[in-house]
Amino acid sequence: MKVIICGDLVVSNANAKYFASGCIENIFSIDLLNKWYSCDFRIFNLEQPICDDNHSPIAKSGPHLKCNSNATLGIKTLNPSLVCLSNNHIMDYGKKGLEETIEALKNVSIPFIGVGSNLNSAKKNSVFSYEKVSIINCCEHEFSFATESNFGAFSYSDYPVNNLIKQEKEKGNYVIVIYHGGKEEYRYPTPMLQKRCRLMVDSGADFITCQHSHCVGCYEKRNNSTVLYGQGNFLFEGYKNNDYWKTALMVEINTDTREISYYPIVHDQIVRLASEDEKDTLNSFFERSEFIKNQSNVEKKFEEYVNANAVNYLCRLFCFSKFRTGLEKKIFKGFFVKKRIKKHAGLVLYNSLICEPHNEIIQKVLKDSFLKENKK
Repeated sequence: MKVIICGDLVVSNANAKYFASGCIENIFSIDLLNKWYSCDFRIFNLEQPICDDNHSPIAKSGPHLKCNSNATLGIKTLNPSLVCLSNNHIMDYGKKGLEETIEALKNVSIPFIGVGSNLNSAKKNSVFSYEKVSIINCCEHEFSFATESNFGAFSYSDYPVNNLIKQEKEKGNYVIVIYHGGKEEYRYPTPMLQKRCRLMVDSGADFITCQHSHCVGCYEKRNNSTVLYGQGNFLFEGYKNNDYWKTALMVEINTDTREISYYPIVHDQIVRLASEDEKDTLNSFFERSEFIKNQSNVEKKFEEYVNANAVNYLCRLFCFSKFRTGLEKKIFKGFFVKKRIKKHAGLVLYNSLICEPHNEIIQKVLKDSFLKENKK
């Protein structure tokens, strides 16, 4: 069986009218659609709730995303075999927004996974089996994850996720994990992400794709399995226009032969397959994949990223501290006077502490900044 996987899809103001009319050929090129439709099973991540009512957005840092229910015509025209909902935006409009999303997808008979009325429900709804293939969907901890008593997405924890993988592998299935996580606009795995993915491989995962980073990263082979660290967006217009967001990968898996093919796509006036003379995406992808075969290079790249972003993360930590220096007080004086800005800064700090890649960076920053004396 041939399975094709694409990354994050967002219906935005730039393309909403085409989704509402079902004219997706105005968004995606014919050659891309032909490749998409040619596969037996088609998957992408829907990075927003579908809700019409004016529900209040939840308190969070970062943008709030949603689309109207009329967008389901275009989504249905794409004919996905499965839509993944375990991501950091699916709860942007709270419980009611998620409930409407579930109802909208059911109304047009689009299967979905990754969410539930509580953590246990989300876990049960995180696995989808088709013939001899199992797909498991989970995300990192941001503002959307389900709890014991609240609606949300199925979030990663070592035992629950790896136990699911083992159960599906025991059935003799080809196990695919769609993991919504990783550092945005970072083309390499962090040490923690690599460790986590290797544990999933050791539990029986045959293929893991890490979405959410909004850029093409690299891959590694382990125990005859493959981990893709960064797939890029399927469709995410109108937010950023840098080199990270302009390219992505469609991944085709032949589950019978275990062959994996990568098709680079370009976000231009239309989302299209890359031409023959646009091979830089794949060439760079394979170069980075060779680079991380040396474990020390993963650590090296992470060290470089942390050093480049240390000040930003330290500001997140100390903006509320009662022990700020005189210089810091001058920097923050007036900026955090308004309650609304204070609240936003608190949400940024909260997300930095609970979200795994941010937390990993913060720990590294603090260790390098304040524990150097212990290394002597």
